[in-house]
Amino acid sequence: MLASSVFTFLLFLWPPQVLGQKKKVTEDPIDKIQVQANFNMDKFAGQWYLLSVASECNYLKANNHRVEATTIKAARSTKPRETENLLVHTLRKMDGICWEIKQQYRKNKINGRFILKVRGSIRQLDMVVAETDYENYAILYYQRQKKITIKLYGQFVSTPTPP
Repeated sequence: MLASSVFTFLLFLWPPQVLGQKKKVTEDPIDKIQVQANFNMDKFAGQWYLLSVASECNYLKANNHRVEATTIKAARSTKPRETENLLVHTLRKMDGICWEIKQQYRKNKINGRFILKVRGSIRQLDMVVAETDYENYAILYYQRQKKITIKLYGQFVSTPTPP
């Protein structure tokens, strides 16, 4: 009797994969975000200014008071076989120094979804262009380690000076 009780107890502790059961695959939160309909990378290209950030990221939660002016320049890659990739040049101030960060986001399977491989890591950053009118605003979702960050960008429209 004791042997069967021990066997039953050990059976409950055994990993499900050993018993032929599949491990549950959880959906990434970024996969639930709808992409801008008919996303057009050429219309999206240009200079964008960061207006607002909302995040689940612990670092941004703790350091939100340190977020400073940031601009990005987005453009289609001109390299052969990489024309579906998005080049992003970010200018931002960190610790009193202006930094230029150049990144290439690879196109995901869906137009408007991109992946950035993080250097020196097996992890990646997922990015989705969720909504934009291509002239005034763009809402971008970023995901790293299943934590979502939402960024609102705007474009500067110059107004003509009166004569």
